Amino acid sequence: MQPDRESVLLNGRNSSTDTSNKELIAAQGAGVRIYVTTLVISNSSASNTEVDIKDGTTILMTVPAPSTGGAVLDMGEAPLKLSANTALNYASVAGVTTMKVSCVGYRGV
Repeated sequence: MQPDRESVLLNGRNSSTDTSNKELIAAQGAGVRIYVTTLVISNSSASNTEVDIKDGTTILMTVPAPSTGGAVLDMGEAPLKLSANTALNYASVAGVTTMKVSCVGYRGV
């Protein structure tokens, strides 16, 4: 039996003021991967910085987060593929007033 569309869609959001890893989506279990289709980053600080998007603790990409701005990444037909049973995390490269990161994706094998 195929799972319905609702059961495989994922989304997450977190915020930070420091450089520690923050979880966006928890690991999905043995053999299950997270596929990220959209990332939205918002930096309320007056400082330019970057955000590391991570497969657990491994950096997959670094995204610029300009002061009082942000970034929107739509992966379209080529989602960001994480390792099986690994959380989607992020970390701000520098401490800021508030960094917010939101994501949308799905789980699969």
